[in-house]
Amino acid sequence: MARAIPVRLPSQVSAAMERRGADRRRRPTPALSRYSLFGGRRAADRRGVASDAVYVDRYEPWLAAALVAIAALCAFDAVFTLLYIQKGGSEANPVMAAVIEWGPRPFLIVKCLITNVGLVVLCLHKNFRYVKQVIGALLGVYGALLLYHLWLAAMVA
Repeated sequence: MARAIPVRLPSQVSAAMERRGADRRRRPTPALSRYSLFGGRRAADRRGVASDAVYVDRYEPWLAAALVAIAALCAFDAVFTLLYIQKGGSEANPVMAAVIEWGPRPFLIVKCLITNVGLVVLCLHKNFRYVKQVIGALLGVYGALLLYHLWLAAMVA
């Protein structure tokens, strides 16, 4: 024998089932969310809005790999620059040339800090227009810079 399922009218819905407060989906995900590092669920825009300017909580593995590669190439660039300067070369960037006067440790810290802060900003804005192209360009530029440093090392040695 089939059991009848009781139907509740909207006025009969219990207070526990009603929505409390404003609908959280009325606001987009902020650039820095408490879920960005742990437990976020927004990997893309679920509303179907034709907009690229959307913040998310989760990031693709390719993005993490590209950003880690750029950070590592930046560190290699800093180390090779210091080695080149020891052999009598000079820093081409005037800002970093001023920082290098402070010593090798501050140079490494400032160079890597500036780059990594920029990478965090790019990561947060990954769905914005041209950011993915900028990340690819940075990867290419730092890769070419590494090849240039290797060429310089072969020429100086």
